[in-house]
Amino acid sequence: MSNQDELKKLMEEKRKQKISQVELPKNAQLIQGKIICVECEQINETFADFKRHLIGQRHKDALQVLKRNAQIDVNKLENEAFPEQIIRKQKLTRQQIERINKEVDQEFAEIDQITYEKNNQNELPEDFFDQIEVETKIQQQLQEEQLKKIKEQNEVLDEDIDILNEKQDIQKRREKILKNKSMKQKKVELQFNEEEPVETNFQLNWKQKSNN
Repeated sequence: MSNQDELKKLMEEKRKQKISQVELPKNAQLIQGKIICVECEQINETFADFKRHLIGQRHKDALQVLKRNAQIDVNKLENEAFPEQIIRKQKLTRQQIERINKEVDQEFAEIDQITYEKNNQNELPEDFFDQIEVETKIQQQLQEEQLKKIKEQNEVLDEDIDILNEKQDIQKRREKILKNKSMKQKKVELQFNEEEPVETNFQLNWKQKSNN
């Protein structure tokens, strides 16, 4: 199995873990790793599928049926209530109606927002984000390998620099030794030249005395 296959397998496991950890909306339910729509019982493999399902006609029809059934249930409760409890029942059912209508309207607003986003961007493939994660992981590995190579090259370069510095130190020591030797030699020659005239004068004096 190649590294890319292993990465894809790892990303698939990671995707399943994400589905189990994602905070689902109230109209979704997680069953055996799949996301079920509560309103119309649509089964979705991924959260992206579920979001696409929300803007579909089937889900919109289910919301309309839910809203209509909620109103029917409310009317039924009102008709079956005892006369002395009509006021209390009506107050309670109005609250229920307001709550249900508010939830449904909010969900329609979310659907409109999703529809707007979808219409204003290119259609993405189903595994688009999984591919991005795989490609990102591959890029990270390539970057790590590149950094490792650069580090190794730098280590070799540092070693070469150390060797060069050592050679330069040796050369400097040699030059210093040669310089010292040269200075000593010049000093000896200088001393010799200073003594030579004295000897010559002595010889001249001796010759003069001999002549006399």
